[in-house]
Amino acid sequence: MSTEIPGINMSNPFLKRIMEAREATKCKCEFCDFIGNGILDLQDHITKKHPDKNPYIDPLREVKKLYLNKDAHRLTMGELFGSKITSKHNQNCILNIVGKQGMGKSNAALYIATKTSEWIAQHKGGKPEDYFTIDNCAIMELDTIIPIVKNIDKKRYNIFILDDIGASYGARDYQNVVNKAFNKIIQTFRDSNTLVILTMPDDFLIDKVPRKLAHFQIEMTTQVFHKNVSIGKLSEVKEIYKAHKTIYPFVCENGVKYTRCLFRLVEGPLHNEYERRRSEIRKRMTQDCIDTVAEASDKVEEGKVKQVPKYQAISEKVYQKTLENPKISQRKLAEEFGCNKATIKQAIDHAKQQLGEE
Repeated sequence: MSTEIPGINMSNPFLKRIMEAREATKCKCEFCDFIGNGILDLQDHITKKHPDKNPYIDPLREVKKLYLNKDAHRLTMGELFGSKITSKHNQNCILNIVGKQGMGKSNAALYIATKTSEWIAQHKGGKPEDYFTIDNCAIMELDTIIPIVKNIDKKRYNIFILDDIGASYGARDYQNVVNKAFNKIIQTFRDSNTLVILTMPDDFLIDKVPRKLAHFQIEMTTQVFHKNVSIGKLSEVKEIYKAHKTIYPFVCENGVKYTRCLFRLVEGPLHNEYERRRSEIRKRMTQDCIDTVAEASDKVEEGKVKQVPKYQAISEKVYQKTLENPKISQRKLAEEFGCNKATIKQAIDHAKQQLGEE
């Protein structure tokens, strides 16, 4: 039967597309050659001609074929970050994890680091420990990043965690020498093929350089304590330079938008050692804060005796320790006297100055 209509040019491309679209809406019976004008027409046909068959048809069956794939690959945290730093394009990656205290930021950082190291070991060889260990973590104190930076060129595809580094890397102190140097270090990660994870209660606590250079950001949203999991909102960090604006779109891969990510509790020796180091550093920083407040409060009116600073009070004992054991480190002395390395250095310098005067 001819589909030609008198007076109408059926070769017209627009008309042709309309006719093809109309033909596409017709439904073919799976059991015979019948073609219906719609789902209802096809169901009526099956009921009458094929009573032993199920007449009910999913109206979205053709649409679902376009997007449903039970065997489709799903992106993992290890693959997301591991594939970026191990690609042939010489890439690094900086990830900011932001959230209130107790939301699982540190555990999320450890989880990402372990999963990424496992993915790299699987695809590039070696063991996960070749790419991440507890020694790759700088916790709360900015000077703990020094050993990491010294070895950064010796380690490829490594993952580093700067946990709550904002405690000593204040945005309000961004002009001091240490923070300026740290900003330069952040920029040098570009050629090192590393993943750097920074955790912070709020991104305003650190300088804008690491905030602007970050590639991804995770905002911790939920902590499910009884199931030992936490949930975060995953997004990329992109700049609209003409508008001087930062946007945070969700991560999209192979047509799938990833809006949330789940972190399980990292257990075992890694978690235990991390908690031990964090507790030790927190106690030391707390004592330093107490000493600072005490020194400030001891400034009295003119004519009254001022309390001796801690570094002067311990200078003789510290210097005696260095004479007894010349190889003892300032970190060891700081742990023994309950202060930071800066105080130990001041104490040693003060003792040497006193001996020089005598």
